[in-house]
Amino acid sequence: MQFIYVLMYIFLFFKKHFSTNLCYYFKFKYNMVITFIKLHFYIIKACLS
Repeated sequence: MQFIYVLMYIFLFFKKHFSTNLCYYFKFKYNMVITFIKLHFYIIKACLS
């Protein structure tokens, strides 16, 4: 259950942070996706351990 809250927090953070500047969002979308995948990996790893 805690895992879902973490994902929601991350999603809302990115939504809030990038919705104000769409050009910035698209410019750095690739880097954001890489970072997002890394965050997911570490969160899943932390939840499983």
